[in-house]
Amino acid sequence: MKIDTSYISKIIKMYKSQDVKSQNVQKKRDKGDEVVLSDKAHAFQAALKAAKSAPDIRWAKIEEIKARMEKGQYHINSWEIASKMVDDASIKEDM
Repeated sequence: MKIDTSYISKIIKMYKSQDVKSQNVQKKRDKGDEVVLSDKAHAFQAALKAAKSAPDIRWAKIEEIKARMEKGQYHINSWEIASKMVDDASIKEDM
């Protein structure tokens, strides 16, 4: 019985060619991706950073309002509040 080794050499060649292809694919992947953010995204990122760094509760403001309420000097201007709410809503629509 004779063993034909020509198939083994063909298999080795196929394996080596696959190895070269995988190295080429790896080189192409190493270039990396690039992300470009719009001006709105940069503005949003800055606003988000500022919001995260701000304290959740402004205790000084709370104490000031409490003191004014106790003295009867705290009056709410409902027109001013409504105007600010409308302005805030229109700003959100522009985004």
